[in-house]
Amino acid sequence: YQQRSDVILEFINENIERTDDKKQILGVMQVFQQFRQWHKENFMDAGPGRNEVTAYLTAFFGGAKSPWKGCYFKQNNAVCVSDDEI
Repeated sequence: YQQRSDVILEFINENIERTDDKKQILGVMQVFQQFRQWHKENFMDAGPGRNEVTAYLTAFFGGAKSPWKGCYFKQNNAVCVSDDEI
């Protein structure tokens, strides 16, 4: 379990940035799709499942299960939506 959690933390550190701008949000499917792609590229397998990734991210970012406010992808790997678009 610890090794799988470390992989999720590595993904967060490499791909997700936090900001005070609460209009920047990431949803669970956005993050999980990016995680899956990143994990396959780096480890050649699918890695942890959606429930495990979601639980880790919820604990890491706090608050609701999804969406996580004040977060965006560092290299604009995916589209972030604002509260107005939900």
